[in-house]
Amino acid sequence: MHHNANAVPIPGDVSAAFRTLADAFERMRQDGGGDSGLLDSLVESLMADAEMPPREVKGVPDSFLDDRMDLMKKKEPPPAKEEEEDEDWDDMYA
Repeated sequence: MHHNANAVPIPGDVSAAFRTLADAFERMRQDGGGDSGLLDSLVESLMADAEMPPREVKGVPDSFLDDRMDLMKKKEPPPAKEEEEDEDWDDMYA
């Protein structure tokens, strides 16, 4: 199980994450990289949320994390095989 009852979001960290995302959207808007009305709305919403961060942040269920771990295990390359030595080192130094 991945749940830690003592792991709660720190309001300052949540606010910082909201502000960072708002800054990224603001830069996209300035660069003309999207719908400026939508980006303005997102930036405004994020900045309002940054002022009053939530006390709880909803996470994902354990099953989601378990599925991701299973995928990672499937994608890992097999362990490297130790190469067999071409020469018999005992004979070489005898």
